Order: sequence, then structure tokens, then C-alpha cells
Amino acid sequence: SLNEILDLDKDGKKEVCVTYRAGKMMIFHEENGEVYGYEYAFRGMNPLYEDGTFRGSGGAAISYLYGNVSFSIDKYCSY
Repeated sequence: SLNEILDLDKDGKKEVCVTYRAGKMMIFHEENGEVYGYEYAFRGMNPLYEDGTFRGSGGAAISYLYGNVSFSIDKYCSY
């Protein structure tokens, strides 16, 4: 599925991941009662696995990512 509910940052709370158009995904993350949205290139997070890890392309398929995501109020970071 292109829409998932997974714990991407291993904090015990699940994030909502929605692919809203070709190549674009929004991740919704709750922090202290506020919900934040983060846009992510779909190729950079495909596929999403049930344990919250993902595999993806860093750009032009020349580098590959594998890991989780960490969030702050204004950004996310893949690791």
C-alpha cells in the first residue's frame, strides 16, 4: 500500500504516511499534542517495512538509504 501507519522513529507512537501524488509522500508526526507534516520524496522512502525502517534512493539512484527517521519540530533526518 502507498499509505502506512508505522512507528518510523521508534518512539512508541506511530506516524501516518500518505502518498498524495506520484513521487510525493507526507509524513504526519505528533509531538506534545501537536501534529507536524513533513514532505518526503517517495523514491527516498520506498518501501516502508512493518518495523518502521525503509529503503530508498538518495537521488538519481546513485546512493541508497536504509534506516529510520528522527523528527524535530521543523525537520526530519534519515539515519
